[in-house]
Amino acid sequence: MVIYESVHRIERLIKEVQELLGEREVCLVK
Repeated sequence: MVIYESVHRIERLIKEVQELLGEREVCLVK
């Protein structure tokens, strides 16, 4: 259960970072 919780937190952080970066992330991907 601890591992699942940590993974869930990481996914949440990734989503927040993606929202903050926005267009910048798309440019980096390209």
